[in-house]
Amino acid sequence: MNKTTIWLKNPTVMMSIILLVLVLVGLPLLLPKSQANQPADSSAIPVAIETLSKQQILDASSYLGEVVSDEVIRVFGEEEGRIARVLVQDGQVVRAGQPLFQLFSGQQAATVANLAATASATEKEVGILAQQIKGLQADKKGLQASLAYNQTQLDRFKALDNDQTVAPKDTEQLAATVTELTEKLTSLDASIRANQQRQQQVKTTVVAQRAAQRAATVEHGRYTVTAPFSGQIGEVIAKVGDVVNRDFLLATLTNPNTLELQVALPAEQAHKIKIGLPLRVLDSDDKVLATTSVAFKSPHVDETSQTVLVKAPLQSRLFLPLQKVKTQFVWKQLAATTVPVSAVFRMAGQPFVYIAKPVEDNNAFKATLQAVMLGGIQANRYELKTALPAHTKIITQGIQKLQEGAMVMDLATMPSADAPASVAHH
Repeated sequence: MNKTTIWLKNPTVMMSIILLVLVLVGLPLLLPKSQANQPADSSAIPVAIETLSKQQILDASSYLGEVVSDEVIRVFGEEEGRIARVLVQDGQVVRAGQPLFQLFSGQQAATVANLAATASATEKEVGILAQQIKGLQADKKGLQASLAYNQTQLDRFKALDNDQTVAPKDTEQLAATVTELTEKLTSLDASIRANQQRQQQVKTTVVAQRAAQRAATVEHGRYTVTAPFSGQIGEVIAKVGDVVNRDFLLATLTNPNTLELQVALPAEQAHKIKIGLPLRVLDSDDKVLATTSVAFKSPHVDETSQTVLVKAPLQSRLFLPLQKVKTQFVWKQLAATTVPVSAVFRMAGQPFVYIAKPVEDNNAFKATLQAVMLGGIQANRYELKTALPAHTKIITQGIQKLQEGAMVMDLATMPSADAPASVAHH
């Protein structure tokens, strides 16, 4: 038996060999990532790198447009008067029937006030009569009770008088009291009926007076100008204190659902316009505010401006009639190579980018200057007109630190600064 066989059969030797193999295999895994992945050149500058690829961009042109409305109503008053209150302002959205102006008419206002005062006074009389009737009815109950008592006494006295135990004078006096109470009760009933009839008459009068007041109020309502439909106030013309009549223009009211976008397009671009062509409205930062499509193209060129009128519907409350807006015609979408604005710098007017060329170590690159031709900007990216090989890597951030031939490292492949802390436990 040779020595190799003896070692393999020895458990202690076998365990030592296994442990040695595990240590040799696992040692690289136990090293910190910052050491295991460190590039050959530790002076490499960290930068952001992007691989060139095709992206969808717009072939578009921008022109100044104007918002117009097919339905603009001129608001007039129905009566003569003086503007007492202006209840709206330019650009305000209103609903149908909402008050816009209040006109002051002293005579009509006085009429309504007098009718209201008269009706209120008459209603007070109804209340007074009701209290009087209530008092008379209370008195009637007292008389009825007194009459019933005295009548009972009289009947008893008459029965006793037959036995000659009651003096005739007492019986006669009690009979006179019963007669007096009966007459008072009859008179009281007559007063109650008279007051009830008067109360009914006054109630009828109140109804008529309130009807007259309502009619006068409706007439007075003509002095409140309301919106004929839901829409948006264009311009408020009348001011507080203005004396107006039925021919005085108070304001304009626009239906926001009938807005239209009009663009005067240079005649040489007219051949590109097709019905349904996408048309966008942009803000000052070129963000899209609204999207529509061409619905009309004039068949004629304006002789003076040499432009062709293009129209498109616009359904948005962001705009007002006669507002000037920036429009963009989208001719087509196409695939193009783009680079971020942050990747470009200029020298003597010539735009350049840094290409990241791989070196022997896969984690390191060499920065190389590349002159380029650029197109327009969309979404903070230039269209790259210079043809570069597929999968070319461009440095997009950190170019201010670079010079030709500098060694760089992609930030995306660098270990996280807090990676060791993420596995630390206490």
